[in-house]
Amino acid sequence: MPMLEVMRRNRKTKRRNVNNYKSSSMRYFGLAVVVIMILVSGCNRRPKSVLSDDEMVDLMVDMAVAEVYMQNRAGGYISEVDKDAITEKILKQHGLTKADLDSTLNWYGRNMDKYCNLYAKVDAELAKRAKSVGSEQRKVESENDLWPYSRHLMLSSLSGSDNFNFSLDGSKLNRGDLLEWKMRGRHSLDGTVMLGVNYADGGSGYIYHQLGGSNVVVSFQTDTARQVRRVFGVLRLRDRMAMPAYLDSVQLQVLPLDTLNYYQIHSQTQIGRAQRHKKIEVKDTVESVGSAPKEQRNILKDIR
Repeated sequence: MPMLEVMRRNRKTKRRNVNNYKSSSMRYFGLAVVVIMILVSGCNRRPKSVLSDDEMVDLMVDMAVAEVYMQNRAGGYISEVDKDAITEKILKQHGLTKADLDSTLNWYGRNMDKYCNLYAKVDAELAKRAKSVGSEQRKVESENDLWPYSRHLMLSSLSGSDNFNFSLDGSKLNRGDLLEWKMRGRHSLDGTVMLGVNYADGGSGYIYHQLGGSNVVVSFQTDTARQVRRVFGVLRLRDRMAMPAYLDSVQLQVLPLDTLNYYQIHSQTQIGRAQRHKKIEVKDTVESVGSAPKEQRNILKDIR
């Protein structure tokens, strides 16, 4: 065979091998692309056992709320045992198990972009719930507020008195109701605050505190065995040079009986024996101590 023909055949064979190699490489490359796409789609595809984004948001919000509640109740510290108990209780409320939570967290761990997107939804839901709770709380406070006068008070030396007092009808209160008189001062206050009741049987009870700060809160636990007739209170300042004193957000809240805190009644002062008395019409008042009812003036002398 002539040398020229041999060389021509060798060149054809080389071209054929190169084409076969390119074709094989393309097939392997295409196969690799298909495998990668399958793997990626497999990671992104959400199994049926994994919670949806909305379900996960609801679960995370409930856990966050429960954790804050436990921290406030325990003074900022939650043990691992308490955390596990909280988690188990919330999972049960959502009809889930620990295994469901683990599989969901594992999937989100492989899809961190989706997990990070949940936090914006969680923050929005927490803000929505906080707004709803605040609105409901203000509604309840308004419904249970006995205070009929202005929400703003001013004690001035020009008035000739260093105190503020009131007396209201309390005959519609339930036995065992808890009364809470509260207000907020613009500056720290030095003095005393008292809250008490006159019972229908002729007896009275009261409690008083020393003021020490700008916020004023005093609570009185009514007797479960006695009917309230009147509710009265007094706020007195010691230093007339500190006047005028401005206070706002005045409320007189009526809270239902709390059996766990009923023991507070033993720290209150009870005066007068139960006795039958003639019913006397007494008008609601909000005045200086000089014109307060006689029974209140006697109490004020004891705590002056």
